[in-house]
Amino acid sequence: MKRVVFVFWVMFVVCIDVDAFDAGDIWSRSPDGGFVILRNNEDPVFWDLKSNSSVGSILRKSEKGEISNLQVVASWSPDGRKVAVLLYYGTRLSDLRIFQKNKDGRFRELKISLPNQVEYKAGEGAPGFDENAVGPWTDNRTVALLLGNCKEFESGSQHFFVAFTFTVDGGAGVVEVKKRMGPLDDRASSEFLNAWGNIYW
Repeated sequence: MKRVVFVFWVMFVVCIDVDAFDAGDIWSRSPDGGFVILRNNEDPVFWDLKSNSSVGSILRKSEKGEISNLQVVASWSPDGRKVAVLLYYGTRLSDLRIFQKNKDGRFRELKISLPNQVEYKAGEGAPGFDENAVGPWTDNRTVALLLGNCKEFESGSQHFFVAFTFTVDGGAGVVEVKKRMGPLDDRASSEFLNAWGNIYW
């Protein structure tokens, strides 16, 4: 008598709904909805919703446990493989970072040499704060960014800006300065920031 053996393969597909996270836990999500940036207390991470796992950290190793009051603003490339991140921390500090999804599926920070801001000898040693910003991606390689700083004096504030683009090239990129502004008073600074999105993106 012949014996017939049937082999059944059972496939389980696990889908993690982004709604499973509290709204306050998510800072940003990719265009295709497959990835989010999670608050994760004081260590924000890229999270793969399909595998339900972390696939990269926003912070560098030396920063973990050392900085607080974190906030993240992110701008994703249309294909969702690159992210420009504005990291707020401390009181009035911020930092611009670019991440790219590698072949291993993890998001890793790219090397970026930020352009020098407008020279201002009078501002040396004066208290101040950062005014950096992320803009949209014009394509899957190039993003608009803004480097800004404000110096506070008894006579009033002075603002300095550099509008530039960053084009990803392998594991690094190319910076192209579009406009330098400064020193600007508070009113001129506000007008510049309001116009930046329409003029310099």
